[in-house]
Amino acid sequence: MLLIDKARFPREKVCGDAFSGKSIGIARELGLIGEFGQHPHAIVRGLTMVAPNGKAVTVPFPNATGMDFAGYTIQRVRTDNIFLSAALLDANIFVRQNFNVTALIRDETGAVCGVSGTDTLNGNIYSYKGAWLSVLTGLHPQSQGSSACRTSPCRTFTPPYAATGTTSRALPTT
Repeated sequence: MLLIDKARFPREKVCGDAFSGKSIGIARELGLIGEFGQHPHAIVRGLTMVAPNGKAVTVPFPNATGMDFAGYTIQRVRTDNIFLSAALLDANIFVRQNFNVTALIRDETGAVCGVSGTDTLNGNIYSYKGAWLSVLTGLHPQSQGSSACRTSPCRTFTPPYAATGTTSRALPTT
């Protein structure tokens, strides 16, 4: 698996400090749920809305599966670091940071099967291809990848995630 990000992790973001429901399920599935309790956090059980006149309404949240609470609030930078640390330790994941995707690569049928872009630190150009591609643009939906923000099977590919371009780099085999 190739994990690409335009910037470098961990970094603070505007939002994302809430960690609940589906996120807890994913962290459990990845074997990382215990990591969150190791960091400063608060337990979320619901929310209370208070009007200017002082009247309040409390809305309880359903508990996350297997938990006696709905979720955590934890600094996003800590959450990102937990996931990044796990990815860096996994021999099947290649993490590519500081990489600006500039174009989608398509096969002869038009299916998206890779990306090319620029290393933001040294300006080198790289291309990556794979059997599956998910383009998640996050904060930058206007980016080149936004037209393909869905998982797309690629009918032809160069395994395992071969890199080509002006500066070529073979990725680790899985």
